[in-house]
Amino acid sequence: MPIWTEVVDRFRGKRSLERLTMDELDREKIKLDLQERKQIQQTQQFEREKEKFFAQGIRESSSQMKLYYARKVKELDSDVRLNDRVLKALSHKIRVYNGIVSVKKWMQILSEDKRSLLNKLSLAELTQWIEGNTVDGELRQQQLDGLVSAVESGTGVIADVDANEEADVQKIFELMNSAPIDIKAPEDIARDSMPEVNTILRERA
Repeated sequence: MPIWTEVVDRFRGKRSLERLTMDELDREKIKLDLQERKQIQQTQQFEREKEKFFAQGIRESSSQMKLYYARKVKELDSDVRLNDRVLKALSHKIRVYNGIVSVKKWMQILSEDKRSLLNKLSLAELTQWIEGNTVDGELRQQQLDGLVSAVESGTGVIADVDANEEADVQKIFELMNSAPIDIKAPEDIARDSMPEVNTILRERA
Protein backbone atom coordinates (compact mmCIF):
# COMPACT_ATOMS: atom_id res chain seq x y z
CA MET A 1 0.00 0.00 0.00
CA PRO A 2 1.47 3.41 -0.96
CA ILE A 3 2.30 5.69 1.98
CA TRP A 4 -0.16 8.36 0.84
CA THR A 5 -3.08 5.92 1.02
CA GLU A 6 -2.08 4.96 4.57
CA VAL A 7 -2.07 8.63 5.60
CA VAL A 8 -5.47 9.22 4.01
CA ASP A 9 -6.90 6.10 5.68
CA ARG A 10 -5.43 7.14 9.05
CA PHE A 11 -7.15 10.52 8.90
CA ARG A 12 -10.37 9.34 7.32
CA GLY A 13 -12.89 12.17 7.32
CA LYS A 14 -10.15 14.85 7.28
CA ARG A 15 -10.04 15.16 3.54
CA SER A 16 -8.28 18.51 3.33
CA LEU A 17 -5.11 19.97 4.82
CA GLU A 18 -7.16 22.60 6.64
CA ARG A 19 -8.95 19.99 8.77
CA LEU A 20 -5.76 18.29 9.90
CA THR A 21 -4.36 19.78 13.12
CA MET A 22 -0.75 19.98 14.27
CA ASP A 23 -1.69 18.07 17.45
CA GLU A 24 -2.93 15.14 15.35
CA LEU A 25 0.26 15.15 13.30
CA ASP A 26 2.42 15.31 16.44
CA ARG A 27 0.60 12.34 17.98
CA GLU A 28 1.14 10.26 14.85
CA LYS A 29 4.83 11.20 14.70
CA ILE A 30 5.30 10.13 18.33
CA LYS A 31 3.72 6.75 17.55
CA LEU A 32 5.94 6.29 14.50
CA ASP A 33 9.08 7.27 16.43
CA LEU A 34 8.24 4.69 19.12
CA GLN A 35 7.66 1.99 16.47
CA GLU A 36 10.96 2.88 14.82
CA ARG A 37 12.84 2.71 18.13
CA LYS A 38 11.30 -0.70 18.90
CA GLN A 39 12.31 -2.08 15.48
CA ILE A 40 15.88 -0.79 15.91
CA GLN A 41 16.17 -2.45 19.34
CA GLN A 42 14.84 -5.71 17.91
CA THR A 43 17.32 -5.58 15.04
CA GLN A 44 20.18 -5.01 17.47
CA GLN A 45 19.02 -8.03 19.49
CA PHE A 46 18.95 -10.20 16.35
CA GLU A 47 22.50 -9.11 15.49
CA ARG A 48 23.70 -10.04 18.99
CA GLU A 49 22.06 -13.46 18.65
CA LYS A 50 23.73 -13.97 15.26
CA GLU A 51 27.12 -13.39 16.88
CA LYS A 52 26.20 -15.74 19.72
CA PHE A 53 25.21 -18.59 17.36
CA PHE A 54 28.30 -18.04 15.22
CA ALA A 55 30.50 -18.30 18.31
CA GLN A 56 28.69 -21.47 19.39
CA GLY A 57 29.26 -22.93 15.94
CA ILE A 58 32.98 -22.23 16.21
CA ARG A 59 33.13 -24.14 19.50
CA GLU A 60 31.46 -27.25 18.09
CA SER A 61 33.67 -30.08 16.88
CA SER A 62 30.77 -31.81 15.11
CA SER A 63 30.15 -30.81 11.49
CA GLN A 64 26.44 -31.42 11.98
CA MET A 65 26.29 -28.97 14.87
CA LYS A 66 28.36 -26.40 12.99
CA LEU A 67 25.86 -26.61 10.11
CA TYR A 68 23.00 -26.31 12.59
CA TYR A 69 24.40 -23.05 13.96
CA ALA A 70 25.14 -21.80 10.44
CA ARG A 71 21.43 -22.30 9.66
CA LYS A 72 20.47 -20.43 12.84
CA VAL A 73 22.64 -17.50 11.72
CA LYS A 74 20.87 -17.55 8.37
CA GLU A 75 17.43 -17.65 10.01
CA LEU A 76 18.26 -14.67 12.19
CA ASP A 77 19.58 -12.76 9.20
CA SER A 78 16.17 -13.22 7.55
CA ASP A 79 14.65 -11.56 10.62
CA VAL A 80 17.19 -8.73 10.36
CA ARG A 81 16.31 -8.13 6.68
CA LEU A 82 12.58 -8.21 7.42
CA ASN A 83 13.12 -5.63 10.15
CA ASP A 84 15.15 -3.55 7.73
CA ARG A 85 12.22 -3.46 5.30
CA VAL A 86 9.90 -2.40 8.13
CA LEU A 87 12.37 0.32 9.17
CA LYS A 88 12.56 1.64 5.62
CA ALA A 89 8.76 1.83 5.43
CA LEU A 90 8.61 3.60 8.80
CA SER A 91 11.32 6.05 7.73
CA HIS A 92 9.41 6.81 4.54
CA LYS A 93 6.20 7.39 6.49
CA ILE A 94 7.97 9.65 9.01
CA ARG A 95 9.37 11.74 6.12
CA VAL A 96 5.85 12.18 4.75
CA TYR A 97 4.51 13.31 8.13
CA ASN A 98 7.48 15.66 8.52
CA GLY A 99 6.63 17.03 5.09
CA ILE A 100 3.02 17.71 6.07
CA VAL A 101 4.23 19.47 9.24
CA SER A 102 6.67 21.55 7.18
CA VAL A 103 3.91 22.63 4.80
CA LYS A 104 1.58 23.53 7.69
CA LYS A 105 4.30 25.62 9.38
CA TRP A 106 5.40 27.25 6.14
CA MET A 107 1.81 28.27 5.37
CA GLN A 108 1.81 30.53 8.41
CA ILE A 109 4.01 33.06 6.59
CA LEU A 110 1.94 33.06 3.39
CA SER A 111 -0.74 35.52 2.45
CA GLU A 112 -4.30 34.66 3.36
CA ASP A 113 -5.19 33.99 -0.29
CA LYS A 114 -2.36 31.49 -0.70
CA ARG A 115 -3.16 29.79 2.62
CA SER A 116 -6.74 29.44 1.52
CA LEU A 117 -5.68 27.78 -1.73
CA LEU A 118 -3.35 25.32 -0.02
CA ASN A 119 -5.84 24.50 2.71
CA LYS A 120 -8.18 23.15 0.05
CA LEU A 121 -5.61 20.58 -1.07
CA SER A 122 -6.74 17.04 -0.36
CA LEU A 123 -4.49 14.87 1.82
CA ALA A 124 -4.16 12.45 -1.08
CA GLU A 125 -2.80 15.19 -3.37
CA LEU A 126 -0.51 16.65 -0.71
CA THR A 127 1.04 13.37 0.47
CA GLN A 128 1.71 12.26 -3.11
CA TRP A 129 3.31 15.62 -3.83
CA ILE A 130 5.49 15.32 -0.69
CA GLU A 131 6.66 11.83 -1.72
CA GLY A 132 7.74 13.18 -5.09
CA ASN A 133 9.42 16.35 -3.85
CA THR A 134 11.27 15.43 -0.66
CA VAL A 135 15.03 15.88 -1.08
CA ASP A 136 17.48 14.36 1.42
CA GLY A 137 14.63 13.76 3.85
CA GLU A 138 13.24 17.30 3.80
CA LEU A 139 11.27 19.77 1.73
CA ARG A 140 13.23 22.77 0.49
CA GLN A 141 12.06 26.29 -0.20
CA GLN A 142 12.18 25.74 -3.96
CA GLN A 143 9.82 22.77 -3.70
CA LEU A 144 7.45 24.67 -1.40
CA ASP A 145 7.36 27.63 -3.78
CA GLY A 146 6.62 25.20 -6.59
CA LEU A 147 3.67 23.80 -4.63
CA VAL A 148 2.05 27.23 -4.41
CA SER A 149 2.71 27.93 -8.09
CA ALA A 150 1.16 24.62 -9.12
CA VAL A 151 -1.96 25.25 -7.05
CA GLU A 152 -2.28 28.85 -8.28
CA SER A 153 -1.87 27.84 -11.92
CA GLY A 154 -4.27 24.92 -11.63
CA THR A 155 -1.77 22.52 -13.23
CA GLY A 156 -2.05 20.04 -10.38
CA VAL A 157 0.46 19.04 -7.75
CA ILE A 158 0.69 15.25 -8.06
CA ALA A 159 4.05 14.12 -9.39
CA ASP A 160 4.90 10.66 -10.59
CA VAL A 161 6.68 8.68 -7.86
CA ASP A 162 8.96 5.82 -8.73
CA ALA A 163 8.00 2.64 -6.99
CA ASN A 164 10.74 2.28 -5.12
CA GLU A 165 19.45 -14.78 -1.49
CA GLU A 166 20.84 -16.03 -0.53
CA ALA A 167 23.28 -16.84 2.18
CA ASP A 168 25.04 -20.05 1.57
CA VAL A 169 24.97 -22.08 4.76
CA GLN A 170 28.00 -24.03 3.60
CA LYS A 171 30.10 -20.84 3.41
CA ILE A 172 29.19 -19.90 6.98
CA PHE A 173 30.02 -23.44 8.05
CA GLU A 174 33.44 -23.13 6.39
CA LEU A 175 34.09 -19.87 8.22
CA MET A 176 33.25 -21.54 11.53
CA ASN A 177 35.39 -24.54 10.67
CA SER A 178 38.44 -22.45 9.80
CA ALA A 179 38.17 -20.13 12.80
CA PRO A 180 41.53 -19.76 14.63
CA ILE A 181 40.21 -20.80 18.05
CA ASP A 182 43.76 -21.48 19.24
CA ILE A 183 44.48 -17.76 18.87
CA LYS A 184 41.18 -15.99 19.66
CA ALA A 185 38.11 -16.60 21.79
CA PRO A 186 35.01 -17.66 19.78
CA GLU A 187 33.14 -14.49 20.80
CA ASP A 188 35.96 -12.30 19.45
CA ILE A 189 36.09 -14.28 16.20
CA ALA A 190 32.31 -14.04 15.83
CA ARG A 191 32.38 -10.27 16.30
CA ASP A 192 35.21 -9.85 13.79
CA SER A 193 33.59 -12.24 11.30
CA MET A 194 30.14 -10.62 11.19
CA PRO A 195 30.95 -8.25 8.26
CA GLU A 196 32.04 -11.22 6.15
CA VAL A 197 29.05 -13.30 7.30
CA ASN A 198 26.67 -10.48 6.39
CA THR A 199 28.30 -10.16 2.97
CA ILE A 200 27.77 -13.88 2.34
CA LEU A 201 24.16 -13.69 3.49
CA ARG A 202 23.42 -10.87 1.09
CA GLU A 203 25.03 -12.38 -1.99
CA ARG A 204 22.60 -12.81 -4.88
CA ALA A 205 22.32 -16.26 -6.33
